[in-house]
Amino acid sequence: SAGVRVKLAGVSWFGVVTATSSQEDPSQVAVLLKYLGFNAVRIVFSADTELAALDRAVKAVTAQKMLVVLSRHSSKLDFADEEGKQKWLESLSFMAKRFQDNARVVGFDLLEGPTLEETSRTLPVWGAASLPSAGAQTALGVTLADWRTAAAEGAVAVWAGNPQALVVIQGTMYGTDLRHVSDRPLSVAQECLRSRLVYATQERRSFSALYEFYSTVQDMWNPLEYYDGLEDAVQEASFGARAEASSSSSSKGGGATSTATVDQGSFEEFRRVREEAAYYLSTEGKAPVWVSEFGTGEGSTSTWWNYTLRSLAQSDLSWFYSPLGEWRKSADALFDASADGTDRSAVVGWKLQDLLALQAPSALHPARLEVPSECAFLEAPNLAIASQPLSNSQFLATTVWTGVLKVTVGSVALVSLLLGLLLCHCGRVAARRTCGRDTPSWLVPSAPRDMEIPQAPHKKDKSFWSFCSCQRTLEAVPPPMPRAPGRTYRQLQT
Repeated sequence: SAGVRVKLAGVSWFGVVTATSSQEDPSQVAVLLKYLGFNAVRIVFSADTELAALDRAVKAVTAQKMLVVLSRHSSKLDFADEEGKQKWLESLSFMAKRFQDNARVVGFDLLEGPTLEETSRTLPVWGAASLPSAGAQTALGVTLADWRTAAAEGAVAVWAGNPQALVVIQGTMYGTDLRHVSDRPLSVAQECLRSRLVYATQERRSFSALYEFYSTVQDMWNPLEYYDGLEDAVQEASFGARAEASSSSSSKGGGATSTATVDQGSFEEFRRVREEAAYYLSTEGKAPVWVSEFGTGEGSTSTWWNYTLRSLAQSDLSWFYSPLGEWRKSADALFDASADGTDRSAVVGWKLQDLLALQAPSALHPARLEVPSECAFLEAPNLAIASQPLSNSQFLATTVWTGVLKVTVGSVALVSLLLGLLLCHCGRVAARRTCGRDTPSWLVPSAPRDMEIPQAPHKKDKSFWSFCSCQRTLEAVPPPMPRAPGRTYRQLQT
């Protein structure tokens, strides 16, 4: 509020959501984190979190004058169905209101990296419209869950509980995909509220599979390959992260065998793919970006680890190392997995040394920022606009039309046009043979003929659709001439 830039250098604390931690005193951990130089803790909670344990953890951390960000964790996409979304929104409002009076609880992370839900084939996307949603459901059997509108509703829920809180929005696919946040912006009724939005990504060695997918998807000829390719990338990323956590090499300074198959390449390539996926928001000054989670089960010589440290130093982003590992042994934790489980002071030395170098703000970035203007949150108009989906025209306008995609879409459009013209031609031929062919009564052999009835000039319908329809119309004509007495049609001919 005073215009001083604050860089958050913290850890993600998952311990409070476990049953074993509910009886533990978190004060010792909080004191140690403060002593190690961290200034923030990201506390993860879920629908099953014991509130008393959460209260103790928040109190212990803020008592050490560290800042707290509360992050909602779930094993499924809570916003994908109406019942689940309602419970999710209520929990956000409840937590925001519960800690409103604690000024050091500064933000709420809406949902832990929403990713593909394979069991229900539900895919979270940033900005879904009716046309692509229907196409995905019909062609692939995939349900698109719009994270953009859900995040807007989640932000309103947080501000309803605490209007001054920061709202942290992670990208889809474990937080790695924020590509459309700029051209499909979050809907808010008050532009001043955008100063209270923060976007977040995650970083893991195995997530390179996702970044590689983002790069190659533009070259796919068959759109039906998209889901299968994404599913494979998500599985590889998830498996790799679990494998790192169970690795036995974390506490060793040497290198470790990686479980991921994606080569990191050069640092420039490493940085480029992340810049396109998320960091561009910060680089271009469009919105702040955090790295809400990053950690490693490999050694200090890992290429990925060193690239990550270099990238964080270059951008000077706020970050949270994950996991802390205070009550559960984990190879990628900051606490030493090989130490006695009751020892709260055993820290992996090489990890701590690397993190200490990132804690202070860089002198290359401004120390002061413009103070946001006063903004009184109005719930009703923001709630009304939050649920408005992206229009089909907006979706098409913000889709990246690469060369391959243009050829694919153009080919489909051309085939559709040719089929339409063929059907039109068949309909026109059929119409010519049947339209207006009722036999006039005066042409029936048994009927007398008074006189040939002159036909009015034919006027063509000039509309587009008339090309495919019958254009023969019968118009009003003059009445027939009176019959000559006592003579038949055959006699008139002679």
